[in-house]
Amino acid sequence: MNLLRHAVVFVVLATVLLAIVGCLARGGIISFNLDLDQAPLDAGTQRFVRAWLRLGLVLGVVTPLVVCLCWLRSSDVRQTLGVYVMVLVAQIATEVMMRRLFFTSMLVIIGTTYTAYRLWQLWRIEQVLGTSEQLSQNARRLMMGLLYFLVAFWTVNLTVVLLGIEWPRLFVEV
Repeated sequence: MNLLRHAVVFVVLATVLLAIVGCLARGGIISFNLDLDQAPLDAGTQRFVRAWLRLGLVLGVVTPLVVCLCWLRSSDVRQTLGVYVMVLVAQIATEVMMRRLFFTSMLVIIGTTYTAYRLWQLWRIEQVLGTSEQLSQNARRLMMGLLYFLVAFWTVNLTVVLLGIEWPRLFVEV
């Protein structure tokens, strides 16, 4: 299955499953804190999370877009990073839609779901670009460096920010 088809299947299935979670939580069948504002972060952690979100925008979105534009002539780069950015846009759209339909804590569940997928996606991109004949050896090294950097960033995002800071807020007694 190619990257685009796999991404579309993921986005559709994730959206359906997330909507089911939202309905079950709203109906009281799944129990967790629906409003993150009811479990506020301390000032230092709040500053960290805000700074991390800004960093995520630059590193996770802008950097791959710039790289994609720099290697516009390479269909391998265009297709792989284009799908990566498409999934990021789908995540943002899902977050906006689900937050309005359900509740603020859906952002944590959506972020975790999409970040886990993104790590797999970056691994697949590494396999495609690591063997791409469209890239010179130096360009391939640069792309691998960017991909490893993105994997490290999103791994920290998943483990520290989402699982370490945000998930515990879902289960705070209010």
